[in-house]
Amino acid sequence: MGSKYAIKNNQLFTDELVPLDAAGSPISGILDANWVKRLYDPSGSEVSVARGVTVTEIGATGYYRVTWTPNALGSWLLTLENVANQVFKTASYDCFTNNIDNLTTSTCVIAATAVVGAGSTTTEVRTNLTQANGFWNNMVMVVENTGGTGERVARNIDQYLNANGALTTHVGLPWTPQAGDNVSILARTGSLRDDNSPVTF
Repeated sequence: MGSKYAIKNNQLFTDELVPLDAAGSPISGILDANWVKRLYDPSGSEVSVARGVTVTEIGATGYYRVTWTPNALGSWLLTLENVANQVFKTASYDCFTNNIDNLTTSTCVIAATAVVGAGSTTTEVRTNLTQANGFWNNMVMVVENTGGTGERVARNIDQYLNANGALTTHVGLPWTPQAGDNVSILARTGSLRDDNSPVTF
């Protein structure tokens, strides 16, 4: 949490949260009831109960999933507070009619293509891209499971690093990309960035 993400209207959304103690270690054992949850819809109304905001720990790891369902287009704001552990997190979201998984070549321009390299994970796709750090931040990548099912999945790019041509996303892919899989980076007509700033190359 802490950045702006694109989400789909009327579809359950899952975010991740890792509260840390003073030593920088994840804090385990915080129950859903122990979080003060505030979710503000595009009109500014607080709707955390109506939209079903839930915080669930993954096992006993100190890693948590935050789920809720938007029901209106526009900008949303979520804050989570745990007073006992002095944890405060905030994130903002732009809600659209269509999910980025539905982007097609009729509405987008392929800004770059790349090939997946060795050592990729579900949240870090290593490629042969060579641009400077941050060049592809906040854009959209489409990863194709070339050597397997042929499935294509789109994800927001949270961070791009020149080292290893690494594209990272906070929402993991459903498979681990393998060397030789294809990646396309899309530029949508108008604006593609989550903050609505123009896309230029």
